Amino acid sequence: MRRFALYQESLQACDKVLEINPNAYWAWNVRGNVLNSLMRIEEALESYNKSLEIKPDYYYAWNGRCWAFNDLQKYQEALNSCDKAIEIAPNSVWPWNNRGVSLQGLKRYDEALDSFDKAIEIDPNNQKAINNRKELLDNFKQKL
Repeated sequence: MRRFALYQESLQACDKVLEINPNAYWAWNVRGNVLNSLMRIEEALESYNKSLEIKPDYYYAWNGRCWAFNDLQKYQEALNSCDKAIEIAPNSVWPWNNRGVSLQGLKRYDEALDSFDKAIEIDPNNQKAINNRKELLDNFKQKL
């Protein structure tokens, strides 16, 4: 319950910033992240898209779109957004991790493993990428 209240406060803060400056691309992105965390995925996508209308090379928003599309199980759209984020910021761990999730959803397991490996190469302590890689390998073992 406390987490929900914090997300609501964050959403209100973003909306306040956007009232003052509707071109604050970073605030649109943060708004998308908060909405995504609240599982208001379609609204999150609208916020990420608004961020990208203002700043098309803002990789955080591309990565946010990837996260949201993965949550909707729209894996090809997610992959397209991840690839755009990686094109802009090839050394950022999160687009590589999210790309792995997208590829796993598309049943392109070898490529998913490569993406998780790249995420771990960038940040060897990224627990999310480490766990996603382990889960993928565990699932492979079960299918053998």
